[in-house]
Amino acid sequence: MKRLLAVFLLNLLLLTYALANDPLYSPVLKRGSHKGTSIDTDHWRYASAVPEDKVLALQKLTEPFEKEGITYAGFGNLRHKGKWYFAAYPNRAEGASLLEEHFESTFPAAHSFVWVKYTSKAPVVILPEGEGESEKIYDLFISSEAARPKGVNYSLLRGTPVYSDFVLVHGIYSLKEILDTRAKNKDKTIEEFPLKLDPTQSARIVAAGVFMSRRDGYQRAYNTVSLSNCHGASLEMIDKGHGRYSLYRQGRILSDTVGEVYPIFASFALKARGIYNRKLNFFDSNRIGK
Repeated sequence: MKRLLAVFLLNLLLLTYALANDPLYSPVLKRGSHKGTSIDTDHWRYASAVPEDKVLALQKLTEPFEKEGITYAGFGNLRHKGKWYFAAYPNRAEGASLLEEHFESTFPAAHSFVWVKYTSKAPVVILPEGEGESEKIYDLFISSEAARPKGVNYSLLRGTPVYSDFVLVHGIYSLKEILDTRAKNKDKTIEEFPLKLDPTQSARIVAAGVFMSRRDGYQRAYNTVSLSNCHGASLEMIDKGHGRYSLYRQGRILSDTVGEVYPIFASFALKARGIYNRKLNFFDSNRIGK
C-alpha cells in the first residue's frame, strides 16, 4: 500500500512538474526587461492539442470530405472573430502566399506571414472552444509574432539579443480575424507573393506551422536579426511545405538576416528557391470581403 502511494505521489509530482514547465502553463518571460512577467495570452497563443470530445465532433464534420479521399488533421487555438476555436484542416489546399505587411514608418521594415487558401471541396472545419456552431472557412494565416506582456509595444531594437524582450509565437488566424485586426487599415501596404507550389505542398505549410507552433510554444526568444523572427519562421514553413531547402544557401542567409528590415529581400528569397510567381496587392484579392 505504501509503495502504491509512493508511486502515485511520484507520478503526481512528475505531472505537476510537466504542467509547470509546459509552455502553455508557464507563459512567463524568462529573460529581458520584462523577465518574470506573463505574456498576453489573450492575444498570443500557440497551436494546442484537440481534446477527445472535440476530435470526435470534428471527425463527424469532416467525414463527408474524407469519403472523397481528403484527410484531416487538427489543432486548437485558431483565432477567429475575436475568439478561440479548434480546427481540422485538409491535406490539400488551393494555394499559398507569402505576405509582407509594411510598417507605417520611415524605416523600411515589414512583417512576414503566410496565407494558405482552401476550396469548398476541402474546407477547414472549425468549432468554438465553448458553446457555438461549427463553421467552414477557406483561409488560414500563420503569423509568427513577437509575443509580450500587455501594454508593451514592439520595437525592432527591443527584439535584438541586446534586450531579448519578446518571445516568438506562431499564431494561426482566419481571414476574418486578419481583416479585423492586422489588415483593418486598408490604406496600409500588404504585398502578396503567390508561391509556385502544388496543392499538397501548400497544405504542408500549415502542417509545418502547427508543428513549429507546438515545438516552440512560449519558449523561443524573438530575434530581429536572425532566423528567430517572422521572416525566418515564414520561410521555414514554406521550405517544409516545398519539401526541400534552397540550393542557394547564401541567398537564404542574406534574406533571413535582413528580410525584416528590408522587405525587398522577401522576393529575393522566393526566387532563390524557384517558387517566386509574382507580386500582388493583398487587398485586391477576390477572397477579401467574401
